Amino acid sequence: MTARLQDTLVGLERRVAERTQELSEANQSLQSNSAYLSALSDTSTGLFERQSLNDLLQATVERAGALMGAQHGFVFFQQPNDQEIEMRVGMGLYDDLIGTRAQRGIGLAGTVWQTGKPMVIDDYQTWEGRLAGSRRDALRAVVAVPLKRGAGVGSADDVTVGVIGLAYTEQGRKFGKAETDILQRFAQLASIALDNTQLYTDAEVRVQELGALNTISQLLVEPEDSTRVLEKVGAEISKIFDADFGYVALYNRATQQIEFPYALDDRKRIEIAPMPFGKGLTSQVITTGEPLLLTHATSQDFDAMGAVDLGDGVSPNSLLTAPLRSGDQVVGALSVQRVGLERPYTADDTKLLTTIATNVGVALDNFRLAQATQQRVQELVVLNRIGERLNSDQPFQMRLRDTGQELTAIFKVPNMYIALYDETQDQIEMPFFIEDGVELEIPPRPRRSGFIAHVLETRAPLLVNENLSQRLQELGGAWIDKTSDQTQSYLAVPIMLADQPLGVLALYANSERFFTDADVSFLQTIAPSVSAAIQNERLAQATRQQLAELAVLNRVSFILTQDKPLDERLIEMGRELPAVFGVSSVYVALYDAASNMVRIPFFLGDNKILPVEPFALGPGFTSHVIQTRARRFCWATKCMASLACPMSRPINFTTRTSIC
Repeated sequence: MTARLQDTLVGLERRVAERTQELSEANQSLQSNSAYLSALSDTSTGLFERQSLNDLLQATVERAGALMGAQHGFVFFQQPNDQEIEMRVGMGLYDDLIGTRAQRGIGLAGTVWQTGKPMVIDDYQTWEGRLAGSRRDALRAVVAVPLKRGAGVGSADDVTVGVIGLAYTEQGRKFGKAETDILQRFAQLASIALDNTQLYTDAEVRVQELGALNTISQLLVEPEDSTRVLEKVGAEISKIFDADFGYVALYNRATQQIEFPYALDDRKRIEIAPMPFGKGLTSQVITTGEPLLLTHATSQDFDAMGAVDLGDGVSPNSLLTAPLRSGDQVVGALSVQRVGLERPYTADDTKLLTTIATNVGVALDNFRLAQATQQRVQELVVLNRIGERLNSDQPFQMRLRDTGQELTAIFKVPNMYIALYDETQDQIEMPFFIEDGVELEIPPRPRRSGFIAHVLETRAPLLVNENLSQRLQELGGAWIDKTSDQTQSYLAVPIMLADQPLGVLALYANSERFFTDADVSFLQTIAPSVSAAIQNERLAQATRQQLAELAVLNRVSFILTQDKPLDERLIEMGRELPAVFGVSSVYVALYDAASNMVRIPFFLGDNKILPVEPFALGPGFTSHVIQTRARRFCWATKCMASLACPMSRPINFTTRTSIC
């Protein structure tokens, strides 16, 4: 009986112990689940707080470690466009390894990053992929799971961007499936945190971009000249992109140079001289019309690409250059650059700078349109002023002089002339000529080769902005229209009436590349006003001449019909002729056929009435006209030579006029 009772008591005690163990295990499981749920709850709560990504990852690995009794843990994370992952969080033995980088497929973190799958190592010291390091010598069991951006639950869109892991240093402790599953749950929460952080970062970046665009837009509408605005834009872009170096470049097609209205070197404003187009990365961007992004570049990389150093010789490690467009042409570039490998520019930076460049290009178009409008208004004012001068009541020579002075002031040149072409005489007259600010009298001269002759023959503008002497020699090397030795640039346009050249308007300056295509167009716009004035003056002269001739005819008719002796009437008529023809010598010859003698009742030489003896009709000029009954015009010396005029009776040696 006693034995049976004893057995019963032992059985009861065993069952009580088993039940107590079950209750203890259940309590521990409940506590573990409670801790797990609490840790997950705390981690989830952190997702809705504006914690930094590092703080959130630190809290996640600490909670997971506390839940599983692991004092050592880490988080690796990949930066955008980075080819390696970096330890951002370290706990326990990993604390001193923060900043360590891992490559794909190398080490535990690199292997998980490459495969995107969890990995458990029971004994790190015997693992074949173990990395060397004194702090790793104490590690035993290690578990690591991937951090994924996207849904974080294994969807096809997930991208592994990091690794989270825990480690034991005690021998015999291992991570089982339950611990791995728990760590994956925390990794999923961390993935959500990554997505939220990225969304928040994207929103912040977008706000910053909008702020930057708003700031740039305000600068672009300021009522200042384009150069000053570009300086402000360059300074603002350097701030927005936190640039160590940067510049605004403009392409001058006329000079084939790249100019720099703004440049920054080592965060200090500098001046950069223009450089020939075709050299350097800026020329490449202008040529291709595409942005250029370089990250982690070296000085050797820049040398290989043909870069030109514009600063102190320090090469940036990250460069971003975007083209400036005006219509369908690339007119320049915006560039920002950084030193150091830790802050490379990104694709998002490229989009922002390209957007800014587009806005700047539109602003440049507006500036040019406004300048063109203002220039046109100024041109109309000038044309009106020149028209007033050309149509004033002053003598024609004075009107041309005033016009010439106006043109020298408009084009800001010290040298200018107005040349008129007399087609009947084939000679050039210079009613206005100014050189180095001094007006000169240039006598008429025959048309020859040279600039004036070229413009008259081609009936087209002539622009010479360099190699002036060489160009003159190519055109015949005749007198260079009295240009000084300092002349470097020349611009001339023809004065036309229909298809006939009336003359030339010419400007010349003492520096190369002085004149522009706009100057050519403007001077061509002025030329028709001068042409109209010349034509009006010629018509007025012709009218005055006709009126004078009619008046003389009436006067001569009156004189010749008076009741006076013939010689008196001829003398009185002869006195009228010099004023009509603008000459100083006139004579009237009468031929007596009976005596074959020529009598001179009136002779005026150098405005003096002189007596002339009768002479026999012979081979001379007067005799030739009488004999041929035809009018004759030629230079006196030529006529006398061709007609064997005797030189024994010269009447006027000054004009080489003789009666024979």
